[in-house]
Amino acid sequence: MCHVYILVIFLWLPGWVLLQSVDECGPSEPESCMTGEHFVYGPIGQPREFSFQYIIPSGFTVLQITIHKPRVFDSDILISLILPPGDPIVAGPYQGNINVTDTGTTNNRTLTLKILAVAADDLDSYKVRIQYTGDDVFVATAITVLTQRVPPGPVLTFSGYTTGVSAGQSLTLTCTSTQGKPPAQVTWWKGDVEQQQAVYSNTPDASNQGDAMSVLTLAVQPANNQETYQCRVSQLGTELERQDLQLNVRFLIGQPSLTGYSGPVTSGSSLNLTCTSGNSNPPATITWTRVGGAAPTGTDQPQTDGQHGGKITSQQISLTNLQARDNGAQFKCTARNSQLGQSLNSSMITINVRVPPNPILTISGYTTGVSAGQSLPLTCTSTQGKPPAQVTWWKGDVKQQQAVYSNTPDDSNQGDAVSVLTLAVQPANNQETYQCRVSQLGTELERQDLQLNVRFMTGAPSLTGYSGPVTSGGSLALTCTSGSSNPPATISWTRLGGAAPTGTDQPQTDGQYGGKITSQQIRLTNLQARDNGAQFKCTATNSQLGQSLDSSIVTIDVRFYAEGSRITGYSGPVTSGSSLTLTCTSGNSNPPATITWTRVGGAAPTGTDQPQTDGQHGGKITSQQIRLTNLQAQDNGAQFNCTVTNSAVSQSEEKTVTIDVQYAPTNVQVTCDPRDLSDLREGDALVCTCTAGSNPAAWYNWTMDSPAGPLPDAAVVDRTAGTVTFSTLDRAHSGEYSCTANNGISPEATSDNITAYVKYPASITSITPPVTVDEYDDVSLTCTADSNPAPDNFSWTMDGTTLTGTTSADGFSLTTTITAISYQQAGTYTCTAGNGIGTGDSGGTNVTVEYYPKMYADADRYPAAIGADVSMQCSAFAVPNRITFTWSKNGTTVTNSSRLTIQSSGETSVLTISRVVEGAYGTYNCTANNGKGSTSTTRTLQPLGPPESPTGLKVLSKDTEFEVLITWTAGFNGGLNTTHTVQLTKAGADQWENVGSWEQNASLQLRTFNVTLYLSPEVWEGPPGNPSGLTILSKNAKFEVRITWTAGSDGGLDTTHTVQLTKAGADQWEDVATLEQNSSEQRRTFNKPLDLKAKEAGDYQIKITARNARGVAWSDPMNLKLEGNQRLYGRMTRDVNWVEALKDKESAEFEQEAALWERNLGRVFSAFAGYEGAIVTQFSQGSVVGDFEAVVAQSESQDAIAAFQTQVNGGSVGDLTVVREGTTISDTTGNIH
Repeated sequence: MCHVYILVIFLWLPGWVLLQSVDECGPSEPESCMTGEHFVYGPIGQPREFSFQYIIPSGFTVLQITIHKPRVFDSDILISLILPPGDPIVAGPYQGNINVTDTGTTNNRTLTLKILAVAADDLDSYKVRIQYTGDDVFVATAITVLTQRVPPGPVLTFSGYTTGVSAGQSLTLTCTSTQGKPPAQVTWWKGDVEQQQAVYSNTPDASNQGDAMSVLTLAVQPANNQETYQCRVSQLGTELERQDLQLNVRFLIGQPSLTGYSGPVTSGSSLNLTCTSGNSNPPATITWTRVGGAAPTGTDQPQTDGQHGGKITSQQISLTNLQARDNGAQFKCTARNSQLGQSLNSSMITINVRVPPNPILTISGYTTGVSAGQSLPLTCTSTQGKPPAQVTWWKGDVKQQQAVYSNTPDDSNQGDAVSVLTLAVQPANNQETYQCRVSQLGTELERQDLQLNVRFMTGAPSLTGYSGPVTSGGSLALTCTSGSSNPPATISWTRLGGAAPTGTDQPQTDGQYGGKITSQQIRLTNLQARDNGAQFKCTATNSQLGQSLDSSIVTIDVRFYAEGSRITGYSGPVTSGSSLTLTCTSGNSNPPATITWTRVGGAAPTGTDQPQTDGQHGGKITSQQIRLTNLQAQDNGAQFNCTVTNSAVSQSEEKTVTIDVQYAPTNVQVTCDPRDLSDLREGDALVCTCTAGSNPAAWYNWTMDSPAGPLPDAAVVDRTAGTVTFSTLDRAHSGEYSCTANNGISPEATSDNITAYVKYPASITSITPPVTVDEYDDVSLTCTADSNPAPDNFSWTMDGTTLTGTTSADGFSLTTTITAISYQQAGTYTCTAGNGIGTGDSGGTNVTVEYYPKMYADADRYPAAIGADVSMQCSAFAVPNRITFTWSKNGTTVTNSSRLTIQSSGETSVLTISRVVEGAYGTYNCTANNGKGSTSTTRTLQPLGPPESPTGLKVLSKDTEFEVLITWTAGFNGGLNTTHTVQLTKAGADQWENVGSWEQNASLQLRTFNVTLYLSPEVWEGPPGNPSGLTILSKNAKFEVRITWTAGSDGGLDTTHTVQLTKAGADQWEDVATLEQNSSEQRRTFNKPLDLKAKEAGDYQIKITARNARGVAWSDPMNLKLEGNQRLYGRMTRDVNWVEALKDKESAEFEQEAALWERNLGRVFSAFAGYEGAIVTQFSQGSVVGDFEAVVAQSESQDAIAAFQTQVNGGSVGDLTVVREGTTISDTTGNIH
C-alpha cells in the first residue's frame, strides 16, 4: 500500500488570515481545515519554528498526522507521526534536531515543528497531511517552504527628479530596491509620517526573489519647496537603508507693490518711490517705467525672506525738485522670475504737484458784537491758489454745511476761493467760536477762529421767597432773579399802594449762553395782621438792548389767632337721666379756627357747627355745639374738652367743663385678701372689702348665710369702708357672706356675696382596737379621719412597709386586709392620714398572732464515748409561749430514770444521759406542744470518730506584700478536738508546705475559719491574669475613644498592658497604646483615651494584652465602631411657671434652667458611648417649652431616641417631670418622632 504524506507548516504572524469556522471544514472543503505561510526564512545555525492551525470538524476525528520532506517522499522518509490520542513521534534521523508539539482545544489545534539549529539540508519544502475519519474519510494538507534570505542589491535607487520643479507641475518620485529574497518592503516618508498614497509593487520569481518599488506622485505647490521626502527599504521586518530627497520648487507669488506716494506734493519737494516684489524662488528682478518719459534707474534694497523658502526683492527711485511740469507724471514697476519666464506689473501711480494760495485766509463781515435776532453774514477768502483752495466753515468739529463756497480760476486753474456763512443770531450763539479752514489738494494750509459776542436778555425775572401764608410776627425774604442777560441786567422793586422797598444785590451767577443772572433781595420783618394782602413785584432792565421785563405780582397772606374761646351751657350738678347742651366759641382767627370736642376717657362727641361771624383784619369767629342726653352714673365726673385750633399758626386754645351726675349705688363687688377663698387655712387672717359705684358715697352692711343672718363673733365690720375682717379663721367660719350698699337714692340697696372655704389638717377619729388571731386567719383593720379637704395621703403601714387598702366613698375611711396572716406579720399596724395641710395624724393598733411551736436550729449530732455523760438540747418558740416538751426513741417515750434526766424550762428542753452504753446510741425525737399544735425534731447520739472534710475554701483577698486572706468551713469534727493545717505547693512541684495550723475544739461544730497567711514573694510569681471589664466609656466623630479595663493578677511582676486594634475581617492586630503596671499595683483599673483619627471609619475589635516576665494574658475582644456622629433635635414641655427672663440666653435664669435640663438629658444619653453632650438652644412659653440638641454616634441614634421616648412615656426625663404630648425628639429638624 502506498501512503501519501504532505507537510504543512503554519506560521501565525501579523496579517495572517485565521482558519474558517468549524462548519466550513469537511470532505467538501478540506482546504478550509488547515492553513499556514508559504515561505519561511531561517538563518543557518539558528533555531526556527514552523506552525500551522487545523480544525477537527464536528462528527470527525483525526486518524493520523504525518510530516514529510517532499523531495525525499519517494523514499518514504518520515519526519514525524502522530496517532491521536498521543504525543508526536519524531523519526530517528531527526531526533535531537526537530521537536514537534500538538496543542489546543477539542476543535481548534496548533501543530508546531521546531528545528533547533537550521542546516543547509533543512532548507526545503515541508508538507503536513491529516487524515480524518467519521461519516466519510478525507485528507487535508498544507505546505511551507523553509529558505534563506537574500538581501537586495542595490538596496535603494531614486528616479523622477533632478534639480528642480515648477509650482503647479505633477512630480512622480520612484524608489527601487533590486533582487531581494523575499522582495524588500519600500515606503515613502515625510518626517515621521508615512505617505500612504505611495503605490508599492514587486516582481518575485518562483523562489520569491525579485525587485520592489514605491511610486509617490505629488501635485507641486510653493509650500513643497525645501520639503524633504525619504525612501525606506526593509526586509523581513529589518530596515536595510533610508535616503532623503529635498525638493526645489520654482515660484513667483503676487504682483509687486509700489509705495512712497500718499497724495499731492508741493512744488520744489521730493519723492522716494519703492517697488517690492512678491515672494519668489529664485529671487525676482525689478525694472521701472515712466509713461511718456525716460525709464528711471532704481537702487536695489536688501532682500528679505518670504514664505516657503522664497525671497522678496525691493528697489527704490528718487524724484527731486518736482515742479508744475511734473504734475500728472505716471510711474509703474515690473518683477520678473527668469527661470519661470514670468513677469508681473505693479499698479500705476500719478503725481499731483500744487501751488499754495497767497494770502491763504481773510475773514470779513463781523466787528465787536451783534444783537440777538439779527442776521450775520461771515465771509472767508483764500487768494490765487493753484488749483483754487477749498474754503470751509466749522463750529468745533462740525462742518457748517449751510456755508456757500465759490471760486474763480483762470486758464491755468489758478484763482480765488470764497465761503460765506450766514447766521440768524440767537442768544445760544453768544461766545460760540466759528473757524475758517483752507486746504489745497487735500492738504490743510491754515485755519482761523472767530468768537461771537451776542447781546440778549432771556425771560422775565422770577420772584421767590414766598411759598404761602406766614404767621403773624414772622418774616419774609423776597428774592428777584433776572433771566440770563448779556450784558448783566439791573433790578428795581415796587410795592403796590406803598413805598418802593430798597433791595440788596446778591452775587451774580453764570447764565445760559455766556450771560449773567442778576439777583436782588428785600427783607420784610415782623409781619402783622395789617400786612395781610400786601402786593410786591420787581423789574429787570438790559440798558444796551433798551429792554425791561416785570416779574409776576406776589400777594402776602398773614395768618393769626386772637385768644378768647369759651364753653357755655353748664351751671352745676344734674341728676341721672338729665340732658345738657354745651357750646364752644373761638377767638378771632385767620384762617377760621377749627373746633373739636373730646371726652376724657370716653368717645369723642360729635359737634354741630354754628354760623361763623366776622372778626377784625379779615379774621373769623367759629362756634360749635354738642348735646348730652340721658346722663347716667358713668357720666359722673366726665370731662368735656373744647379745643380751638388755627393749624396755620400752630396755635390752639382748650377749655374744659366737668359734669357732676348723682346716682344710686351700682356694681357692688367684693374682693378679699387672700383672693383665693378656696384655699383658706385655720389660723389664717381674712379681710374682704365691699365696693360700689355711687354719688354721693354709700354705706355697707355684711350678713352670713342669709340676708338677715348674723356674722360670727370673730367678724369685725367697717360700714363706711365696707370691710369685714377675721384675724384668725377657724373651721366654723366656712360659709356664704353677703354685702349690701345704700346711699339714700332709689333704688335703695344692691348686694354681692362670697363663699369662704376654710381648710384644716387631718386627725384620726377612730381605729380598729387590738386583735388576737390564729396564724393563717384573715385580718381587717379600719381607720377613720376628719379633715378639709379629705385626706390625699391615707395609708396603713407595718414595720415601714405600706399595705394596700380600700378608701370609703367619702374618702374619710381606709380599710386594709391581711390575708392568711403569718406569725411574722404580728405586731403594731399604723394608720397615717394627711391632706397637705399641717403635719397630718397617725394612730396604731396591735395584732397578736397565735401559732404552734417552731424549732430553733440547734446541733443535731452529739458524739460521746462509752461511759461518758452527754446532754442533747431541743429549743422551740410559740404563741402562746406555754410549751411542753416530750422525748422518745424508736417510738418509746423517754422518762426520767437513774441514767436519763429531762429538764425543760420555757423554750428549752435538755436530755442528759449518764454513763453512755452501746445501746444508748441512736436517734432521739423531741416534740414541743403549746395547745395550738405540736412540732418535732431529731437528735443523734453517736460514737466518737474522724473529722469530715472541710468545704468552701477560697481566697478572700491578697496584696503586694503577699498577705493572703482565706476562708473555709470545717466539717463535723467527730466529737474530738481537731487541728486544721493550711498547706501550699508551687505549680508543678510535688511537695506541699505547711504554712499555718488552727485548732477546733470538740465543742465547736461546723466552724467557719477566716485566717491571714504571710507568704514569701517567690511563691506568687507567675504569668499575669486576664484583663477584664473592657468597656468603651465614650467616643466621638473625631474617632477619639476612651476605654477602661481592670487588670488581672500581675503574678507578682511588673506588667505591660498593650491596647490592640484590628479592623473587622483583618488578620493582624495593631498596637495603639501601651501602659505599665508596677507589681505593687494589684488589680489596677485603667482609664485610657485613644486617638484614632488616622483610622478609617468602619467596624473594629479592640482587646488588651497583659505581658510580664512569666507569660501573656488577653482580655476578651470587644467590638468598636468608628463612625460619624448624629445630632438629635428635641423639645420638652414642663408644666411649671413661665419666667419672662428665660427668653434671654444671656440671663442667669436661662443659664440656671438650661444647666438643669442639660444635666437630666445627660442621664438619658450618657449611657451611649458616642454621647458628646446636650445643649438647650431656647425656651419658649407654653408653661415652659425648651428646644435642645444632643449628639450621639450614628449607630446609636435610634436607640438613643427610643431611650428618650421610654422616659417620656413614664412622664419624666431624668428627674424632670415632663408633659408627654409636648415632648418630642427627632434625628432631623423636620421629622419629629
